[in-house]
Amino acid sequence: MVARTRSGKRKRSVVSNDDGEEYTYDLGYHSWVAAVLPLKICLACSIAWFFSSLAIALVLGLFVLPFKRARAGLFKMWMMIFIPSAWLFHGFRMSVAYDASIKGGSKGLPKSAIYIANHSSSLDFLTCSRTMPFGTVAVVKRALLVQPIGWLAWMSGSVFINRKDTQGAIQAMNRAAKIVGAGDVRGMCVFPEGTRSRDGRLQIPFKKGAVHMAMQAKVPIVPVVISGAHKIWGKTTWSIDQNSDTVIKVKFLPPIDTSDWDSSNLAENNEMLQNIFLENLPEDQRPLKKA
Repeated sequence: MVARTRSGKRKRSVVSNDDGEEYTYDLGYHSWVAAVLPLKICLACSIAWFFSSLAIALVLGLFVLPFKRARAGLFKMWMMIFIPSAWLFHGFRMSVAYDASIKGGSKGLPKSAIYIANHSSSLDFLTCSRTMPFGTVAVVKRALLVQPIGWLAWMSGSVFINRKDTQGAIQAMNRAAKIVGAGDVRGMCVFPEGTRSRDGRLQIPFKKGAVHMAMQAKVPIVPVVISGAHKIWGKTTWSIDQNSDTVIKVKFLPPIDTSDWDSSNLAENNEMLQNIFLENLPEDQRPLKKA
């Protein structure tokens, strides 16, 4: 085990349970800066570093633009530069766990995969970018192209989708499937709910885009369950719970083989993915039962 430091470095451990040994590590820390300074000042400082570090990553990106595999890691590289400021100015913590079937943590993940995660908080882009394998890109909304963070996502090779254009969205998902299927990236991250939840609860039914991608790319799907992030920073507010007692939990579940997926079992597989999240999310993040 590696001891925790105030720089937010990992504390690794292997936890034994009925299913085997589960690899886990912790990130982040409670910060005296977040405890002393007002939220507005902390936000101003983290936003300033957000854009400064983004500018550095954009400049570095120009040098790797011709190399697909190298530029796929741009977003992860930027996140490694930026995220320490989130710990320093906001004091949030993360606990990352891998199912016992995934030996050695991220080293045991497939060489190419589609990662699907629930989308409950503005912090999800931090948690996913920080914890998913180097070289993973994402399917993101087209509106981000007018923002610097969207420029970096484009440089990295992320696929942009216009949710209002059904035909264009299908073409974008087909393009994403070709990219991950060809091995041009380590993985493709998708939020199957389609948009961020307003209250942290899972939005169902899932969009079928991830299943269509898997059918074409024939790569495994890895469910990634994120819990607690909405309690720190929800969708409808700029209020962040500084030094929150809530620890964001990120759990990588067993990869799902999609080699026999086709149109005949599309709806069945989509429901199966949805049920995996329903079973693994805490009660306060499951959909409310209809009266």
